[in-house]
Amino acid sequence: MVKEFKTIRIILDRSASGCENMARDEALFLLSGSLETPVLRLYNFHPPCISIGRSQQYPGCLDIGKCVQRGIDVVRRPTGGLSILHMNDFTYSMVLPLLSGSDGFDMASFSLISQGIVIALENLGVKAEVVRRENESARRGQWCFTGMFGIDIEWNGKKICGSAQRSSRNAVLQHGTILISRPVVSVRDLVSEGRTQEPFDIDFESHFITLVEAGADRWDYESVSEAFILGFSDSLQAEVQIDKFRPDEVSLSERLCRHKYRSDSWLKYGRHAGYHR
Repeated sequence: MVKEFKTIRIILDRSASGCENMARDEALFLLSGSLETPVLRLYNFHPPCISIGRSQQYPGCLDIGKCVQRGIDVVRRPTGGLSILHMNDFTYSMVLPLLSGSDGFDMASFSLISQGIVIALENLGVKAEVVRRENESARRGQWCFTGMFGIDIEWNGKKICGSAQRSSRNAVLQHGTILISRPVVSVRDLVSEGRTQEPFDIDFESHFITLVEAGADRWDYESVSEAFILGFSDSLQAEVQIDKFRPDEVSLSERLCRHKYRSDSWLKYGRHAGYHR
């Protein structure tokens, strides 16, 4: 169960590397036990990056040589979910303090956050909805935007926002991505032949939609940020507090980036790597 909040803390963070972004998200999450307000962080990736889920195999279907040739980093997220190519995208992370721990997927927080995203998209002129897909209609794979299963945010039957979550006794961390426009590199070009579960014999890229393709009124970073701020403020019924990272958050994120997210062991083995902060 999530708490009721008077304010929502907003961090407008813009571009950073994959390692820096994941470290900042986790630092906010790990320090959330002392916070009484939710934190919404808005950002994107530079250079382009593939983030893989906390429990996904590495390299899995990825051809790391092809990623290097195209200047694309690879990072492992602190959350679950499937691989995402972060290029021409907009990413959010939300940390919500909880009343009690769930140690798994927290539906109450997901519903609240999804409502904020749907309102944000509506503010941009895109009518999206939260869709629950039963197992018989599920479509799985290794890429977030080509798999359709569980609970997704969709526009006209196509995924428009991919999200992943991690929870503890004190809080839930959820982050997700909206593609502004089609990446100039297709994930087809980044996989090893014969090592992918994706059905490349069909047009799998038709299963997701970008903000531009969905007919958004505006899609520049500032407009999307403003829409998200208004959407989450409405969803949480909370006043907005524009803020910066605090010294303890900066210190922890730098330590996480240096010792965890830039380490080969975390990238290769994830939660089995034996990392402790």
